[in-house]
Amino acid sequence: MVNITEKLTLIMLETYYNESSSYHDPHTIPYPGSSKKWRDIVDVSLKGYIPELWLDHEPPEEYQHYILGITYLVILFPALFGNLAIIWLFYRCRNLRTPSNILVVNLALSDFLQNLKMPVFIYNSFKCGPAMGELGCQIYGFFGGLSGTSAIMTIAMMAIERLNSISRPLNPHSRLSMRRALIISILIWIYSFIFSTPPVFHLFNRYVPEGYLTSCSFDYLSDELASRLFILTFFTAAWVVPLILITVSYVGIICAVRRNENAFKRTQNALNNDKGSSLYRASKRGKYSRNGPKMEMRLVKVVLSLIALWLVSWTPYAVVALLGLFDKRYITPTSSMIPALFAKLSSVINPYLYGLANPRFKRELKRKLCVICYRKKTAAERQVTLGTIPTSTKTIVDPESHFVRISDGNLSEIDFSDYELKELAP
Repeated sequence: MVNITEKLTLIMLETYYNESSSYHDPHTIPYPGSSKKWRDIVDVSLKGYIPELWLDHEPPEEYQHYILGITYLVILFPALFGNLAIIWLFYRCRNLRTPSNILVVNLALSDFLQNLKMPVFIYNSFKCGPAMGELGCQIYGFFGGLSGTSAIMTIAMMAIERLNSISRPLNPHSRLSMRRALIISILIWIYSFIFSTPPVFHLFNRYVPEGYLTSCSFDYLSDELASRLFILTFFTAAWVVPLILITVSYVGIICAVRRNENAFKRTQNALNNDKGSSLYRASKRGKYSRNGPKMEMRLVKVVLSLIALWLVSWTPYAVVALLGLFDKRYITPTSSMIPALFAKLSSVINPYLYGLANPRFKRELKRKLCVICYRKKTAAERQVTLGTIPTSTKTIVDPESHFVRISDGNLSEIDFSDYELKELAP
């Protein structure tokens, strides 16, 4: 009688599991004495596009999902602020619409697209599984591949243009024009579409869940020859080539600065023979001769920091992809989630490093924020704060420089982009 009761209990538990188990409850135990796997609890309709390696692993604990979800939530807000601030300032301020800033805005757009897919991961994390299904996975993977490749190539192009402007400052063909900047940006997006679009239609590769099944990327675990060749090609195009371009460009910048330093020293030695000349006196007053080695060392530190930041952001993904091709034993769900986290951190750092750290962007951001705060004040508060201009004072308005000069010699800055220009006269 006891044996019959135990058998019936096991049959009932197994029947209940087969009918009701799904990814919404990853900690359901199918039957006593067995270890839970993703294969045992994930919905049957989702098994077709999840790699076997992940199905054979045990689901992570709920707190692991929640930690990653909260981490991405914390990353999302400063990333959105930085990238949207650059895009908004570029749109609002004409003096920021320069050729070099085209690439800065292109980088901000790439990082912004990467930020837009983060809510999918956050939702999946708090649901403890692939709650968005196959469609959510395809959207997440496509925007990840598109924005990541675009950001990588934009940084590489920025390094090349910096090298051209520093190594050949007097050559008009080396200057970045608006047309050339737009063409470079368009080519970057075409380059990114070439690699991110085929997996959507399962050409050569596909987008599949990875790690905790809450994020999606290229299928670097596939054993098919076409898929492996695609991953190797993408690895070369999106990691090896940009790394070579960035390294060669920044090393070239250091060499160009050193050549300029040596040329300046030779010129200064020649001027020492004519100490009475005005050129000699001007060179002695210059800070370049005294701070040359110090500036060069500071430049080396900046270059090494930029290269290191790029390597830290994208090398983990490259390493995991290569391990997936050649040795899957070293890949675990947790280790596969680390590269995605580093890539998301780059979308937070990039806008502040390449955009808002620029003095012009920083100045315009402060000015716009001050204008917004200024508009919120009442008319009485404005009169108390700014004072009353005497009717006998003549004010000269210069729209190009954004300055107002008052006859008593004072100089104050006012934003004319949102106000109608009027001349104040007695």
